[in-house]
Amino acid sequence: MLDFLRAAAAYAIKKEDRRTYFVGAFGIRADGTLVKATNSPTAERNPKVHAESKLVRKLGYGAPVVFVSRYSWSTGGLAMAKPCPHCESLLRSYRVQQVIYSTGHDTFEKMSL
Repeated sequence: MLDFLRAAAAYAIKKEDRRTYFVGAFGIRADGTLVKATNSPTAERNPKVHAESKLVRKLGYGAPVVFVSRYSWSTGGLAMAKPCPHCESLLRSYRVQQVIYSTGHDTFEKMSL
């Protein structure tokens, strides 16, 4: 589990901008294909640019699992990446079965939907 979360964080920090944290999400499509997405910078809060929101549009319906990871430059490691209420609702509507998200440096939690 941690390997997927670390890989999602590493994918997210490849973006070059001035944010202090980055969120990456990996999902496994129903056909077994690995799909990736990252959050995007925005001047205003907008859940449509969250990594989970972008990911489910690529995944389609019925994905067995989604990994969400947040990397914080200030701590130099993984941080809390629990999906916001909007993203959680979107993940449910796309019938994602399970979400695994980072909660700290080497910790994570699972959410069954």
